[in-house]
Amino acid sequence: LGSARSGDAGLASLSRRGENPDAGDAELLRFLVARRWDEDLALRQYLENREVRLEYPVGAVTACMVRASLGHDKSFALPSADRRGNCVVVMLGRRHFPGDVSDAECFLYPVFCFDRVVAHAERLGGSKVTAVLDLSDVTVANLDLRQAKEILRLAQDRFPERLGCAILLNAPRIFFGLWKAIQPFLDERTKDKFKFAYGPSELQEELQGTRAGGARDVPEILGGSFPDAELLRIPDLPLPPETGPEPRPPLAAAAGGPRRAVRAPAGGRLPPPP
Repeated sequence: LGSARSGDAGLASLSRRGENPDAGDAELLRFLVARRWDEDLALRQYLENREVRLEYPVGAVTACMVRASLGHDKSFALPSADRRGNCVVVMLGRRHFPGDVSDAECFLYPVFCFDRVVAHAERLGGSKVTAVLDLSDVTVANLDLRQAKEILRLAQDRFPERLGCAILLNAPRIFFGLWKAIQPFLDERTKDKFKFAYGPSELQEELQGTRAGGARDVPEILGGSFPDAELLRIPDLPLPPETGPEPRPPLAAAAGGPRRAVRAPAGGRLPPPP
C-alpha cells in the first residue's frame, strides 16, 4: 500500500512538473520505476525524451532511412507472447555487419524497431519485450560495441521499462570481450534482466517454462520447430493506429542525424550525436 501511495504521488508530481497533459500515467510510471522513484531524475529523463521525440515522433523513422540494416534481415518478432506476457523479438547476430551501418543509422534503426515492437507488444496485451539475441556463428566481424551501446542507451533512457528480459543465446567465447565492455553501460536494473541460454531446449524453457499448453516458440532458425515462415518481419509490424505514415515533414535524420542536440545535465548521458 505504501508503494502504491508513493507511486500515485510520484505520478501526480511528475505530471505537474512536466506540464504535459498528454502524457499518460503508464508512460510517466515507466520513468519513475526505471529511476527507482527518484522524481528529479525521472523528470529530467522524461523531459529529455520528450525533446528527442519532437525530433523523432513515433513513425518518423522510415524504412528508407535504415535501408542497410533492413537489408541484413536480422530482426523478427514472434506472433504470440512468452510466459511472462512479453512479446518476443529475435535478433540474429551473425547477420549484422557494422561496416554497412552509418553512425546515423546506428541510432535510427533501433528507434525504427522499438516503435514497431512496442506497438506489437501492446496489441498482444502487454507492454514489455523479451529480446533473444542469437549469437550462434558470430565472428569478430559481427561484433559492434557502437550498436550495442546505442540499443542499451535507448532501452534505458528513451524506452524505460520496455525490456522485460534479454536472452543471450549460444554466446561464443569471443562474445565475452564485448560483454565485458558493455556491462559498465548497464544500470543494475537492466543488468538483472540479462540471461544466458544454450540450445533450443534452454531457450524454450526461458520462453515458455513448464506452463501447461505452452507453445513451441523456438523458431527453426534457432533449432526449434516454430516455422520460420510465420515469423513477423519488423518492418511489417504496424505502428499504433493514431500514427500517420508521414507524421512530420522529412527530418534532418534522413541526412544524417538530428537538427539539434539535447542538452544533458552535468554527468548525464548525451543523446545521439548529430
